[in-house]
Amino acid sequence: MKLKVTMMLAAALAMAAAGPLAAQEQGAPEQAPPGAEQAEVWLAEAQGISRQLAGLQQQVLADPQIAQQRAELTARVEQAMAAADPTLEEELAHASELEPAMAAAQEAGDDERLEELVIQARELETRFLQAQRTALEDPELSRVVLAFNERMRDRMAELDPETPRLIERLEELGQMLQTATQ
Repeated sequence: MKLKVTMMLAAALAMAAAGPLAAQEQGAPEQAPPGAEQAEVWLAEAQGISRQLAGLQQQVLADPQIAQQRAELTARVEQAMAAADPTLEEELAHASELEPAMAAAQEAGDDERLEELVIQARELETRFLQAQRTALEDPELSRVVLAFNERMRDRMAELDPETPRLIERLEELGQMLQTATQ
């Protein structure tokens, strides 16, 4: 099970959410719901910040000691998640098929299939996050994860002092996008 799956599922869901907006840009006569244009701006900003933070994270992970700590921690979390939801790993193996299937459905204008795939992605994401939450109920594991994340943020901030502000803004955008899609 790869922890990157949540990013992949999020990207697939974002692509599906952007579908109606992309159709409008291509001259489709359908009107955007109120706030859709603002949500698109927020999504673009969030994606830009995510790319910037991912670059900083990769620079920090170039340190072999940090990379080793991350690999060990990832293995511990994945083991705890597998114990929390034993069938999740097998289902996540098929998650990589969702993004191209969504793109194909969107390209073909098959809204029914796209909605079906979005539902599958959301269900997988929900199960993944629930297994992750359950795993992190272990106080020792949770403490180790929080300490590692704090070390990562500190190292990223050494590279770019704007890191704390970027993380805060990304969290704000996530909340605004979540509110806008409800």
